[in-house]
Amino acid sequence: MGNNERFEKISDKTRTIEKIITGIRTTRGVELDSSVLNQINIDWVKKHNDLVALSDKYLYALPKSFLILDNLILDLIK
Repeated sequence: MGNNERFEKISDKTRTIEKIITGIRTTRGVELDSSVLNQINIDWVKKHNDLVALSDKYLYALPKSFLILDNLILDLIK
């Protein structure tokens, strides 16, 4: 990166995926804004309610899924 750029320019889709990847690893989870809702496989979420859960505003991983989060994220993202 040159010209005093501090951040890599990324697409909106990539930014949303990064938000999901980092957010799902927190206790609060990832906030379900429109970009996240458009990027996640909601049918997968509903089928795997033993691994992830939805609240009014957040999608979060349940303790049972902590050790398999990397694989879970691959299935979660469209």
